[in-house]
Amino acid sequence: MKHKEQKPLHRKITYSDLEVLKLHKYAFFTPPKILTLLMLVGLSTISQAELVVTEASIHLGPMSKIPSAGYLTIQNKSQNEISIQALSSDHFEKVEWHETVISTDGIAKMRMKKTPVIPALSKVVLKRGGKHLMLYQPSKQIETKSEIDLVFKLSSGMQQSFPVKIHRHKKPHNH
Repeated sequence: MKHKEQKPLHRKITYSDLEVLKLHKYAFFTPPKILTLLMLVGLSTISQAELVVTEASIHLGPMSKIPSAGYLTIQNKSQNEISIQALSSDHFEKVEWHETVISTDGIAKMRMKKTPVIPALSKVVLKRGGKHLMLYQPSKQIETKSEIDLVFKLSSGMQQSFPVKIHRHKKPHNH
């Protein structure tokens, strides 16, 4: 009777064997799964707040035909500059970013800024006599001392909504 040749129970493990074992250990990371994982990791950074808004207030015009003014501080906490593509609110027909510019002859003029940019790791203050928001034609009844949402549509495609307190103008605002 012939005996089968038995393989030794122990053999020398080579470097290439270790590499194969490592690859088998991570075999569940197939290219489609790696791509999905990278997309999810990338989306997690996008889903984090890019802007932080503080001290946000809207000062209502004395009549609905007169635009209201918005003042706030916007902080960009990201490593990249952020462009604001659009501003909106359910309570106003139109929201625009304006800046007061004083010409060489000393005359103050308002300039609309279509795509304002918030530099990386910085803040921009919107205040009376400088950068500010103009909110036109209230579309809903707005109560003083209430809060409404202001929506920022960003260059990343993300939208962020911020609560804004409502006040009455204390002094006339000519525009």
